[in-house]
Amino acid sequence: MNIIKKTSFFIIWLSVFIFLPYFVLATTNYDVYDMPFPPNGNIISKDGIVFNIEGIPVDISVLPGSPSAPEQSRALEEGEISENAIRLKVSAEGFNPKNFTVKTGQVVVLVVMSGDRTHVLRFDDPILKGVAIGISGNEIRGLVFNAPEKFGSYTFYCDVPGHRGRGETGIMHVESGSEKYDFKGDTSLKIYKNIEIDEDKIFQVFPESSLISEDEVVLTVELIPVNNTATPGCPIAPKQSCALSEYQIRKAKEKYDIIRVTASATGFSPNKFRVEPGQLVNLIVSSWDRTHVFKFDSILLRGVAIGVGGKESRGISFNAPEEKGIYTFYCDIPGHKGRGEVGEMYVGVEIEYKIKEEEALQGNEIPQNVIRLHIGAGYMKPNEFTVKSGEAVILSVISDDRTHVFKFDDASLQGVAIGVAGNETRAITFKAPATGDYSFYCDVPGHRGRGETGVMHVVKNSEKESKSIKKEIQPVYRKNGENIVSKSKLMLASLSEITKEDKIEKEIENSDEVEGKNFPDDNNINEIKDEDDVQKVYLEQRVQRLENIVDKIIGLIKTLIEKIF
Repeated sequence: MNIIKKTSFFIIWLSVFIFLPYFVLATTNYDVYDMPFPPNGNIISKDGIVFNIEGIPVDISVLPGSPSAPEQSRALEEGEISENAIRLKVSAEGFNPKNFTVKTGQVVVLVVMSGDRTHVLRFDDPILKGVAIGISGNEIRGLVFNAPEKFGSYTFYCDVPGHRGRGETGIMHVESGSEKYDFKGDTSLKIYKNIEIDEDKIFQVFPESSLISEDEVVLTVELIPVNNTATPGCPIAPKQSCALSEYQIRKAKEKYDIIRVTASATGFSPNKFRVEPGQLVNLIVSSWDRTHVFKFDSILLRGVAIGVGGKESRGISFNAPEEKGIYTFYCDIPGHKGRGEVGEMYVGVEIEYKIKEEEALQGNEIPQNVIRLHIGAGYMKPNEFTVKSGEAVILSVISDDRTHVFKFDDASLQGVAIGVAGNETRAITFKAPATGDYSFYCDVPGHRGRGETGVMHVVKNSEKESKSIKKEIQPVYRKNGENIVSKSKLMLASLSEITKEDKIEKEIENSDEVEGKNFPDDNNINEIKDEDDVQKVYLEQRVQRLENIVDKIIGLIKTLIEKIF
């Protein structure tokens, strides 16, 4: 009994520790108005307070680069600089101007322009230790912060060795009083939106969620485009809806394109869906059993998150990433990802229902070519391989670092494509085409140009093909003149059911010739006699997987108890 009490208290405190930050972020509501330096940098509230993208006020006294320190912008173009900005040009001759004046607590939009080489602006006073801007030659960067509450003169300088000694210094004068941030005169707000918004044409797919413009750009309540990379719950992240009824979901489907994913102990259904780059995605996550938290692995979609209670549905709207690829999503509740609550969103690439390598190779007597191809930054190893025309090929693609998408150039092999996440292995089986050279490459933008390419050489097959390539052709067998096994059901059993002794007298050229034919010679093929056999194979595989999952859970519980006691 004592052990049970201790375990219960441990689980309760662990749950509080994990979910309290999510609760705080979700219930925090900052009135955000502007982000002067798109697409990164800090945020300014209507009250003139500078926040980071997680909704926490910045601290100008911490070390530069700290999470709570002011964040400098990316390199800026001239047209992106706010009219409210204080501009400093720095060169070998020093800063120009050498002095500027602000009010205590004022929002300071500081822009530094390099006239020649690398410079680093910093302040002497420890109270402004976190205010630092580093720029390369002929570059422009900015930073936003609240001026100190203490009036006085604060010296700034270039921190590159030798530059301060040659006169690269200046003074920021802080006067008593306050000056409200002039939003109306700030052109950067229009640049950050980068769209003309007609407020009369703004709509909302899900109640209490983000707004959407006529051009299908997802916006915050302040009409600023949401940032998919922000922390969930912060002001500029996509906002999930309230709990939705089935009636609300049905009405939304009648009016908009909706993707609905159901989460349960057995995983997500569907666990794959496809969108186009930049497309407006209206996603509903429904819970079949208990609490689930839908999230993406990629930093590009960090802000897209939906938490649902048991038997609950919620929605969220966001714009898909512009970068093509496969983005993995999962349930963020501890242990749920490990038991299989994962899926993939395909952006600009075709959905593939591929088999894992171990599943493809479970029949080690199968007389087929097995090619293992590694992909990493700038390489494919091997970058060429040879197969025989008409033979079945198992191609196993292994990612050595990040997401890759293997594809062929030739239209005849358009269906042979494999997407792999970082350090993942996936395989596909296909029939080698006619003789010739077929180039392949990684379809992730920029990867082909850096050398992720190769060639498949297909040579003439001199031997008579006497083996049935079931995985590629997937024939329909007949019993008493009626189809008993469909293509989709044979996909599960094809590789595991073929053995070395399987023979078919007639060479099969394509699936169209096989469709609907009878195979009278029972000695030449291990036929699946009826549909029940297929179901039996499928159920056995499912039971085995469930047993493996249960074993893993029991092992984790034992390990946890041993560590506690």
